[in-house]
Amino acid sequence: MKGRQPTEPSRGGPIEADGNGPDFAPSAQLYPFDSRWFDSSAGRLHYVDEGRGAAILMCHGNPTWRFLYRQLIRTLQGTFRCIAVDYLGFGLSDRPPGYGYTPAEHAGVVGELVRELDLKELIVMGHDWGGPIGLSVATAHPERIAGLVLGNTWFLALRPPGQGLQHGDVHRTDAARGRAASLLQRLGLRSRQEPRVT
Repeated sequence: MKGRQPTEPSRGGPIEADGNGPDFAPSAQLYPFDSRWFDSSAGRLHYVDEGRGAAILMCHGNPTWRFLYRQLIRTLQGTFRCIAVDYLGFGLSDRPPGYGYTPAEHAGVVGELVRELDLKELIVMGHDWGGPIGLSVATAHPERIAGLVLGNTWFLALRPPGQGLQHGDVHRTDAARGRAASLLQRLGLRSRQEPRVT
């Protein structure tokens, strides 16, 4: 699946179930946006891409989906390019067997989409789980990031699938700290020393 181009937008009508995805469609009155799909390395990812201008990547929390951002997209699409994803297992995206649904896995898939769309000067917005997912994408690609908007969230040093969280993971690893410093420098910000918890 990896490397395929995102699909052309489609609007209205039911979403076809393929055995791995949902069999519903949101109301066009409540959510009047064109659906797009990206075939990631892990499964078919649903997203919307509405508006023109500086791009904002909207990363939702758990157990929500991109529907959370509908009013914000309506408000901003005249000035910004609003890209809101459904992580795998959420909203209209696939529910692939064997996928662990961890923030680290979601960050990897969202990062694939960012690269596929060749997003630059990107503003990353994250709420709840969207914080660690969006920040992981941002620190992995600091050269693509123009800004951050975070609300009601936290940041974990995300480990690859299967490694789990361990004591002290709320503190960034040296590699992540370096990527974060690069991102902060690009944004014209400076880092402050983090307290250590033992």
